[in-house]
Amino acid sequence: IHKMIKLQRIYSPLFILIWSVVLSAHSVFAQSITNQTNLFIPQGLELHLDGDFVNEGFIQNNGSFFITGNWNNTNVYQGTGSLTLNGGQDQSVFNNKNAVYDFRIDGAGMKYITDLLPVSSRLELTLGIVSISDRDTLRLSNGASIMGGSTVSYVEGALTHDGPGYKFFPIGKNGSYYPVELLNITGIQPVTEMEVFELSARPNVPPTITPYSKTYWQRKTISGTFTSSPLSIGYTIPQYYNYRHLIDILESTSVDGDFSVIGNTRVEYNDPISS
Repeated sequence: IHKMIKLQRIYSPLFILIWSVVLSAHSVFAQSITNQTNLFIPQGLELHLDGDFVNEGFIQNNGSFFITGNWNNTNVYQGTGSLTLNGGQDQSVFNNKNAVYDFRIDGAGMKYITDLLPVSSRLELTLGIVSISDRDTLRLSNGASIMGGSTVSYVEGALTHDGPGYKFFPIGKNGSYYPVELLNITGIQPVTEMEVFELSARPNVPPTITPYSKTYWQRKTISGTFTSSPLSIGYTIPQYYNYRHLIDILESTSVDGDFSVIGNTRVEYNDPISS
């Protein structure tokens, strides 16, 4: 049973859950294509590529580009169109720090982001895991929306949002989905990153408290200032756990520090639990 727990305001960067008792629709089939000139994809046109794509020239994408292989842009990419990774295997994306207006994930396997990939308007997660290493960044512009997010499509690694207000982080780890919503970020030009991790040892909580799982969420302020935000965390109740229990969120300033109950977060379930 998947549930959401909310709290009125957060300040600390770490959180855990505990319980207590070109051409119209054109398709190109090739292992690899390299563009060294100017490529213009007008609005309403779909370009489907079954293979890898290398851009050494200029791309103006106002339509829809679908690719099953790796994307490697070493020059200029721009436009208000969509780029969809729909391969049924692992894919990688390098876009030379150029922004993608509408970025879509709709293919099985891991989708590896290399370097900085800005997304200026929309991120859509349907099928496939987006992998972000510590060296790389997937960064959504202020006002960009996110569609989807599930156990079969989420961001594994850090997801970064620009700006204040509501921010959704469809993040997960090792096959599990742990979404987070920061409901109203306040601060001065905040750039906020969220990532979920798995604990290697019991966190520093009072002995009477049972950690809900080995998972903790980490928030980082990349630039600007983060004052506070209400928080909503997604979690799943184990099927065997069908009696009365309480859920709380605990916070800490570091993973090795002491975790304490935030307050105004408690959710109570009574037997039997209904979905």
